[in-house]
Amino acid sequence: IQAYIQAWLKGECWVCLPPEARPNTPKWNKMRWPVVRLMKALYGHPDSGTFWEDHCDSHVKSVGWEPVGPEWPSVYWHPKLRLLLVIYVDDFKMAGPEKNMAIGWQLLRKGLKIDPETPLGLYLGSKQSMVEHTLPDGTKLRGVMDDMQAFAESCVNRYLTVAGLDIKAIKLVKTPLLESESTRRAREVLGDASKGVLCPWCCFTF
Repeated sequence: IQAYIQAWLKGECWVCLPPEARPNTPKWNKMRWPVVRLMKALYGHPDSGTFWEDHCDSHVKSVGWEPVGPEWPSVYWHPKLRLLLVIYVDDFKMAGPEKNMAIGWQLLRKGLKIDPETPLGLYLGSKQSMVEHTLPDGTKLRGVMDDMQAFAESCVNRYLTVAGLDIKAIKLVKTPLLESESTRRAREVLGDASKGVLCPWCCFTF
């Protein structure tokens, strides 16, 4: 199941059909290089992503989901079912009351072709799992843990392959991250700070 080709292509675009995509009929076999009009948002077209996003957004809103806001694109809330939906291209992630999940997926499938839903797992390169912790005072906490180790290791291994470096193991270091800059504001305005604008979301001053 693919996402983009579910959306109609807006505008006019003509493409050359490769031999394996042509009907094997005398009429088509007479043509040396047949050209046809592209009707669906084929992968590779520069605007296909936009057309799929419009198509998906229209359907999601038509079955009761409401956009959270412009600062959170592709995040939707269903007030009746109390479900939160995140869409990243053709990856759908839903959270909410367990009893309403099946209804939420049914609503999506009314106008979109999507694969069967799966339990929490790999999402955008991150292995996600449910975890529970107990605080010193006995309070129990439940949450989702993101594990990027496998993805990070694959990036390093890919780099070693492309760079041609003959290294058997990556050197272990105590602190692989940059030092925290929590003591000062990043991109701080030079000179008169009163002329700067504080971003309420990232707390950077511009």
